[in-house]
Amino acid sequence: MPLVRTRFGNLSFSTTSVGLRRIDLPPVRRSQAVAAPGCKLDRRVAKALTGYFAGRSAGFTIPLDIGAATSFKRQVLKACATIPRGQVLTYGELARKAGKPGAARAVGRVMATNPIPIVIPCHRVVGSDLKLHGFGGGLAMKKRLLELEGLTVKGSGPGARVCRRFPATGRRTAATSH
Repeated sequence: MPLVRTRFGNLSFSTTSVGLRRIDLPPVRRSQAVAAPGCKLDRRVAKALTGYFAGRSAGFTIPLDIGAATSFKRQVLKACATIPRGQVLTYGELARKAGKPGAARAVGRVMATNPIPIVIPCHRVVGSDLKLHGFGGGLAMKKRLLELEGLTVKGSGPGARVCRRFPATGRRTAATSH
């Protein structure tokens, strides 16, 4: 599995002939992955991830291989992949966007098993209270990713809360009164 070094730590990924299948978040030991991506798609993925973590990427245009997922999981992952950089949705909003209103808890389970974090940006999904809930790389990494994308996150750990940013105007409104 190719290795990408980022300021967040090493991550690795795997591809198939269809597309990107998996990203393993830090910490990934160097011995678990090869240093240089081999095929053209591997190089493209490595370049895109490097650009994202350097703050230069607005989005990903990498083919994905999520064919083994259930129909529901594919719907949710595809809907999640459309959340723009610098914005968040709640689990309930994502459920509605995926055509499954009322399935917020099921969406949470899909996000918890997202095989392609970062590219399918499950870190952009928050609780209805706008607090950070669960992330494979930990809440500290989720907070850092959201801040990398220009969002303000108040607090740390399970009490951390996102302040929404509205890209058209750049305005920010706090989720709670401070």
